[in-house]
Amino acid sequence: MNNSTSIIALKDIAGRYEFVNQQFEDTFNIKSENILGKTDSEFLSQSTADDFRIKELEVVRKLKPLETEDHLHFNNQEIYLLSIRFPLIGSDNLPYGVCTQSSDISSRVKAESQLRLAAKVFDRSSEGIVVTDQSRQTLTVNEAFTKITGFSAEEVIGKPPSFMTTGLQDNAFIETIWNSIETKGWWQGEILNRRKNGDIYPEWLTVNAI
Repeated sequence: MNNSTSIIALKDIAGRYEFVNQQFEDTFNIKSENILGKTDSEFLSQSTADDFRIKELEVVRKLKPLETEDHLHFNNQEIYLLSIRFPLIGSDNLPYGVCTQSSDISSRVKAESQLRLAAKVFDRSSEGIVVTDQSRQTLTVNEAFTKITGFSAEEVIGKPPSFMTTGLQDNAFIETIWNSIETKGWWQGEILNRRKNGDIYPEWLTVNAI
């Protein structure tokens, strides 16, 4: 258990700690001798302690493992854990404790939060945004793009953005754009594009390679 990368804790039926492994000590910056015999309410917030106790009692009542995502604040840190709690059964077939194994998923949760924020910015931007792959095929567009061009996402995904060009700019101009993107990583300037209804309009375009 002490060699495990999981956070492991054993508690008795009353919720008192009987064992914590090295990963538990490292995560919570607490020595085992300072927690054994104590309950969660003696070192965690009451709301977190109550949440953990409810989950442990459910495991004892159902005698089945329970997988949950735990969220807690400790030592000015926000910690997210993916936890599996399972009952410890004695020779008399009665539960005598609960074992909890947890993985710290704080980094993953924060990364997902940043992705959701980026998605909101993408969706709510007033500027039309197009994302293409390396072969210049459209992967996704935002709502502003649809409002500006009249094309829905379904109509453009899988196509190169060049299908909206007017033909008023020659191939040399288009290649200049892509050469700049490939050498500098970006291009910015004015081009002429065509809306779905056929209208030609001037567009200030910024292209960035990611």
